[in-house]
Amino acid sequence: ARALGYVHGQERFFQMDLSRRDAAGELSALFGAAAVAHDKKRRFHGLRRVAQGAIANARADIRPLLEAYTQGVNAGLDELRVRPFEYLLLRQSPHPWKTEDSALVILAMWLTLTDENAARDLNLTRMRAVLPKVAFDYLTQAGSPLDAALDGSVWSGLALPSAAQFDVRKASAALARAAPVRIANDSHLEGLLGSNNWALAGSRSQHGGAIVANDMHLSLRVPNIWFRARLQVPADGLDMVGVTLPGAPALVVGSTGKIAWGFTNSYVDVADLIELEVSTAADGKQRYRSASGPQTLAVRNEMIEVAGADAVAFTVLDSQWGPVQEVDGKLYAVSWLAHNP
Repeated sequence: ARALGYVHGQERFFQMDLSRRDAAGELSALFGAAAVAHDKKRRFHGLRRVAQGAIANARADIRPLLEAYTQGVNAGLDELRVRPFEYLLLRQSPHPWKTEDSALVILAMWLTLTDENAARDLNLTRMRAVLPKVAFDYLTQAGSPLDAALDGSVWSGLALPSAAQFDVRKASAALARAAPVRIANDSHLEGLLGSNNWALAGSRSQHGGAIVANDMHLSLRVPNIWFRARLQVPADGLDMVGVTLPGAPALVVGSTGKIAWGFTNSYVDVADLIELEVSTAADGKQRYRSASGPQTLAVRNEMIEVAGADAVAFTVLDSQWGPVQEVDGKLYAVSWLAHNP
């Protein structure tokens, strides 16, 4: 872990820095005011605090690996003759790596691969508000006859609603009167992705060895997200080769020559929206209804450091289920699995 951290620190520190800052909402400290809006979206989730909790709760056998990796990263960075060129362009200096930053790098992957604001739930809520049940059920059903299940079963699917059940010509006028929702770009399509992995038994390969392949379908970046590495520990007879994620002390996808493993995204539902019933008490504080009685919304004050400008104050309301956002005139708590250390 220490050696891998050393190499990551020398070869990919700026990439690692961007990952931790992206997750924590700290890019403005590098790039200035242009990144403040993005940082606010990230600070909403308070992931620096989550990362600190993850390290505090880490298993006893994991902490030494994280600490050794951190020591390696900082040693590699310190021994560079000149800081990475990106910092020269930005006229900035890199800050040392912290153990919690490795947790932030993993949380940055959560941001890439999951629906952190439960946008799908919001879109379903909007659909349900304007469509009759028969149309909503048809449009949101879990499958279609085209799905190919491993066990050969077939999804029968719901029938297309008849005109008597849902007349689009009559409904269009009602839909037109509904409050319009502006869609500025195609970000609502980001969840429409696939994922796959494959394993082939050695009995079916020409060389007699098993083959595993997987599609990690991540965005194209410079440098590439992954960093190929080979880890050899002769005393233990260990020889692993594969790809690592700069910022984390692990071989994410690789092989020992005896065992190979892959990684791909699960696409399970990890975020929910919880509509809040909020009232303002006599003391001016906002309270929301819960199963255990009225609860007070906590106020979290975030201060965003901005390169070349004054720091920007940002306030977030927190509930027992997660941070609170206002959408379509309603308050929703965002309950995202990544909020749990």
